[in-house]
Amino acid sequence: DDDRTIKIPVIFHIISSGDQQVNDKVTYELILKEIEDLNKNYSASNDMSKLHEDNKVPIGNPNIQFYLADVIDNNKEKGVIRSIGSKKHRNHHAINSMETLNICVGNFGSVTQMSSPNNHKVHINYNNIGKGGNTVTHELGHYFGLWHVWGKSNCKKIKLFSDKDDNISDTPMQKNCTDLSRKKACPKELNKKNINCNNFMDYSSCRVMFSKEQAKKIRNSIRRDRPKMYDNSIN
Repeated sequence: DDDRTIKIPVIFHIISSGDQQVNDKVTYELILKEIEDLNKNYSASNDMSKLHEDNKVPIGNPNIQFYLADVIDNNKEKGVIRSIGSKKHRNHHAINSMETLNICVGNFGSVTQMSSPNNHKVHINYNNIGKGGNTVTHELGHYFGLWHVWGKSNCKKIKLFSDKDDNISDTPMQKNCTDLSRKKACPKELNKKNINCNNFMDYSSCRVMFSKEQAKKIRNSIRRDRPKMYDNSIN
């Protein structure tokens, strides 16, 4: 890895039901805002004013730049394809998935499987686009190979998993998510229950960073699973 800026084209698939609610609420301005937020978060140039004064985890820079792909649909919006379909319809959307990031947006949960060549897209609820909550940043972390900071499980299902480690050497062990609602104020003191509250792979209202080893894993997963994304970034 020569630490080049990895430039990734993005296609947003906006999937509406018959009432057009999703299509109307996910404006092109919100999509552009989401791209702006992703570029700041994945270059460690975002606002880190919420970083806890006692944070000892080194801040990492994945050095990734996202941009809207050269896809023009009937709506004339670059990098955006709008369609009508059901929840199941989202499973049929993936264009050039080894070279392009496909983000499906609709009235469904925000969820992403771990990085693999067979994981072709990211699913995001339409209420989480362009709102500054870092949900897309978090889900892309999974897409690029990261677990939650407390391990493989979701907050509610953590008892089902014996392995409660994210296998990242510079993120301290944490028993569970900091705040599932992501609405509470940032903790005043850090402890074993919230020590990663500033990490994008936690659930909290003060997520602002990836660690150095997380950033390294993100880049390595791109080189391993989608080498064309890396190779196409040479210029």
